[in-house]
Amino acid sequence: MGLDKRIVTPPSILTVADFDGTLISGNSFPLWIRFVAVRSLTTFRFRLFVAITAAVLKRKIFCATQHGEFKRKVDSLSYPDGWAADFVNELRSRLHADVLGKMASVARGPVLIATAAPSCYARAVPAILPLPVCGVVCSQQEGADYIDNTGATKRDRICAGLSRAGSDRGNFILFTDHEDDLPTAIAAVKTYLCHPSAAALQAFKPLGGRVEVLG
Repeated sequence: MGLDKRIVTPPSILTVADFDGTLISGNSFPLWIRFVAVRSLTTFRFRLFVAITAAVLKRKIFCATQHGEFKRKVDSLSYPDGWAADFVNELRSRLHADVLGKMASVARGPVLIATAAPSCYARAVPAILPLPVCGVVCSQQEGADYIDNTGATKRDRICAGLSRAGSDRGNFILFTDHEDDLPTAIAAVKTYLCHPSAAALQAFKPLGGRVEVLG
């Protein structure tokens, strides 16, 4: 899916938000793994249980796969309808109210979610947000390649999508918590650094006044 299909008429300045650690506390990916393992076992979907368990063992115990390949495998499994929505709904208690409030005050239109989370559940994220969302850019299969939506890749997908939609490539405000998003922050007009770690604070220091810390 091209980002140009999701940003049809971008506002004057688009608001872009990371998900894990920014909109919610913690990392949703390991929570998804646990959710799938438990639900597949309790609903007697043993093939799915074996598949997700084998992927975890291959990655965590035998160290036979890199993180991106592990994510690709998890994203490629077939999940029953409704599981993603049920899982994302469980994340409501993790939402950062202060971040959502700030976003509501600065957004000039629908928000774009740009996350490293895999598409198998990331597409359901808008359902739990109290703000309009114009799309989700996430890790996903595109043709023959699996796109891990991190670092400079995330920046390039956001900027290319804005360009295709007829807007300036750097015409966006970023909400993030992590230093992995530094390439995206450099391209943004302004960055809100949300509940950052000491490492994130240090990494974003060179951007000076273009960064505002929340939480």
